Amino acid sequence: MFKRLSSVIVFWLCCIFIGVGNAQSPAQLRDLELSYLRAVVSTDLLDYSHVEIPSLDNIRIVTEGASSYLGLRNYYGQPLKNSGVRAEISVDYPYVEGETITYSWRFMIPQDFVSDAPQNRWWLFADWHDQPDVTKGETWSGFPSHSPPIALGYGVLNGADSLAFVYGAPNPATVGVVSVSRGVWHSVTCRIVWSRGAAGKADVFIDGSLTPMMSGRGPNMYNSYQHYLKLGSYRNPDIKGDTWLYVRDVSIRRGG
Repeated sequence: MFKRLSSVIVFWLCCIFIGVGNAQSPAQLRDLELSYLRAVVSTDLLDYSHVEIPSLDNIRIVTEGASSYLGLRNYYGQPLKNSGVRAEISVDYPYVEGETITYSWRFMIPQDFVSDAPQNRWWLFADWHDQPDVTKGETWSGFPSHSPPIALGYGVLNGADSLAFVYGAPNPATVGVVSVSRGVWHSVTCRIVWSRGAAGKADVFIDGSLTPMMSGRGPNMYNSYQHYLKLGSYRNPDIKGDTWLYVRDVSIRRGG
């Protein structure tokens, strides 16, 4: 509850900063946040989901007929959010170590997307992050900082936009790369067995592939508490350019 309330308050402060939240209560601003989330996550995930943006300049809803999706923007010099250049949604889906959880979504890279080639500095489109174990009374104060044990990074390889699958705790490493195209919707399904031991594994399916296109094996948790999904665009602050990434149809379920 504390984390959820804190997220609402942060979103409220963001809105006040840009002149949106004046005279609105935290409940009204949670309604505003939900208006964005409904465009991208399934209804059963709303209670676990939040928007992580520095301002409303970093987000927009796109409507096409009866459907809609979310645009998430990064630009050089934008205000920081949680000490980083990011525009993401977070989904803190509950599970216990040993469970299999399947995460699915669709994303689109627009034709005018500005990559960081040839430098290809780090840029994440999705990652799963550890957090304090609230069942043990832990808080973010003094909590150690880790690289995400599972992530999908973006870069350009041999002239093609590509996703790199990063896996492992405590030493995440790239274990696979797949090319993607601009201007089309790609589907991603990531099936994860969460574990601090050898039982841990993750398989990534792209565009309905029947067999995994990228896989990782071994430990994928820093602690035994649920790791939460962050989805959108999070990049090195030195990257130039103004970019949008589009996301839709986020769903999470137990089992494979």
